[in-house]
Amino acid sequence: MLQDGCGLVAELLKHAPPEFLMVMVDLFNHVLFHGDATETWRKTFSQMFPKKHGIILTTDFRPIANIRLLYKTFAYMILHRIEAALEMGQPEEQNGFRAGWRVEVITANLFLDEKQKTQFANMDC
Repeated sequence: MLQDGCGLVAELLKHAPPEFLMVMVDLFNHVLFHGDATETWRKTFSQMFPKKHGIILTTDFRPIANIRLLYKTFAYMILHRIEAALEMGQPEEQNGFRAGWRVEVITANLFLDEKQKTQFANMDC
């Protein structure tokens, strides 16, 4: 199991009792409203993991950023709260990066828009 810098693992949250999770929500709300996050949340550690067996060179490793588990959970909770507003504010050009949109649909829409523009440009008025 991969541990963060404090020794916490994701299974801690997965199997935590509801009372613990409620205390954690209270802590997160306090941080959100008062802005006094712990100093350890501002630190990220990198760990090197081998890409393959038979490691010879340093390029045979890949770095993984090891972010504090509670900070990562806090960030996901904030994202969940603001995700709808962020989605509504995205321009149409960003549809390819949005959930539930397929590139084929976007390409077809762009093609139809361009075809419609060409038809209007060729009209005699």
